[in-house]
Amino acid sequence: MAECGECEMLFHWDTRLEDQLKKGMAMAPLPKGLSERISESLDHPVPSGLHSSRPSKTTKAAGAAIACLIIILVAAYFPFSSHRAQSFKDLNQISRQAVQGHLAGNRQMNFTAQEVGKALELLTKQLGFKVLLPNLEPFGCTLLGGRLCAIGDCKAAYFVLEKNGRSGSLFIMDSGFLSEDIADGSRFNTRIKGCETCVWKDNGQVYAMVF
Repeated sequence: MAECGECEMLFHWDTRLEDQLKKGMAMAPLPKGLSERISESLDHPVPSGLHSSRPSKTTKAAGAAIACLIIILVAAYFPFSSHRAQSFKDLNQISRQAVQGHLAGNRQMNFTAQEVGKALELLTKQLGFKVLLPNLEPFGCTLLGGRLCAIGDCKAAYFVLEKNGRSGSLFIMDSGFLSEDIADGSRFNTRIKGCETCVWKDNGQVYAMVF
C-alpha cells in the first residue's frame, strides 16, 4: 500500500465494507417475553379452511439469502459512492484539501508523461467524467506522470509536476463535487502551509495545482 495509492484506497474500502457487514449481521437480544409469545403462537393449530401463514423452510432460507444480499449491496454501495456524498462549498476548501494531499508526499506514479494519452482514457472511465489536462506552459511546469487518487473522500486524477527543480501536484476532479455553482474560469490563488496553490474551474472540472 505504501507504493500503490489505488491499493491503499481499495484496502480502506474493503475494511469499511467488512465493518458494515459485521454491524449488519450483529445479533440483538429479543425483547423480554417475545420468544415465549412466538413459541405459543406457533404451537396453536391452524384453523381448518385457512391457509397457514407459517413460511416453509425453503421460503425462510430464500428470505434470509435475500436479506443478506440486500445488506451486502447496501454496505458495498456506501464505500464506493461516498466520494459523491462529500461536497466542497468553494474553491478555498478544495485548495486546503489539495495542499494536504500534496504535503503527504506520495509522488508514486502509475503512468509516465509518455503514457499520458492512454492514461487519460483509463482515468475517464474510472472517474466517470472526461479528464482533460490544462495547458501547463503558462505555469512554466512539466508533467512527469500520475495516477488515480482522492481529495478527501472524492476520487480524482493526480499528476506529478516539476518546475525549476520543485515538485508539484495537480489534482483534477469533477465539478459536480462543488455544492455551489461556480462559473468556468473562476480562479482562487492562495498560500497555505508554505505552499502556493492555484485552484480553478474549467471544462466542467476543477483543477487544483500545488507547489
